[in-house]
Amino acid sequence: MPYIWNSLKHEYKPIASFVKCASEVSLEKPAPKLLEKVREVLRLKHYSPKTEKSYMHWIRQFVRYDHLRHPRELGAQEVEAFLTHLAVEQKVSSSTQNQAVSALLFL
Repeated sequence: MPYIWNSLKHEYKPIASFVKCASEVSLEKPAPKLLEKVREVLRLKHYSPKTEKSYMHWIRQFVRYDHLRHPRELGAQEVEAFLTHLAVEQKVSSSTQNQAVSALLFL
């Protein structure tokens, strides 16, 4: 059996100990992230590119506003706080708020 020098432990080890078996190697793709999932669904439903861009923007803003917590963990109170933040602090128009609401409802 061939051996290889393990410089971390200063010893020879069989090459087989460094090679993973096929059963140990995962061929599955990692789960897609939130924004990737949203983009995929928007495209499957044939939303316009501008709507996709807008929804992605507002979902990203919402997640950042809530300290990068996943929307699954957030409820109506957080959505209301975000919309209040947009109206009071960001001083956005009602149509912009409606756009943000539509994006959050899409989630």
